Amino acid sequence: MANDINLRLNELNGRLSQCIEEKRILEKRIEKISKEKYEMEIMLEECNIQNNRLKDKLQKSSKKPYPDFDEKSVGLIIDENKSLSKICKKQKNEIDSYKYKEKQLLKLILALKKKGYPVEEIYDREVQKSKYEMYKNEESSELGEESEDEQLVSGRPKDVPRPRIVPKLNLNEV
Repeated sequence: MANDINLRLNELNGRLSQCIEEKRILEKRIEKISKEKYEMEIMLEECNIQNNRLKDKLQKSSKKPYPDFDEKSVGLIIDENKSLSKICKKQKNEIDSYKYKEKQLLKLILALKKKGYPVEEIYDREVQKSKYEMYKNEESSELGEESEDEQLVSGRPKDVPRPRIVPKLNLNEV
């Protein structure tokens, strides 16, 4: 009987130590979960603050009047976007073409340089000289002249009569 009691006591002590160990593990898990809960509460509070700010901004922006679009104006905008998209695609293709041509010219210049042609001297003599002459011609031309492209885009400039004397600006009245 004493032996049974000792066995039973040892069994209960083993269970007790298991329960104590499980309790310690559960306390650590509870502590970890409470830390996570605290951090999540802080994150939730920050999200609520940010949410409130966004709500305020949306309310302020919704008070601004927006233009009414009918089907015709939306159609015009879509058509304009399509045409601009085509133009952008065309320009991208042109840019790619020019990049390819630039690479080919660079290869040609390097090949000429390797063959012994005085590329830099020719550049200095011919190209720099023509740049200087072009710059000199631009300086001597009148300021009112337009390029060919500008006339295509904006049409001929309107002759606007200008006063001979510009009135003084009185900043006290502003």
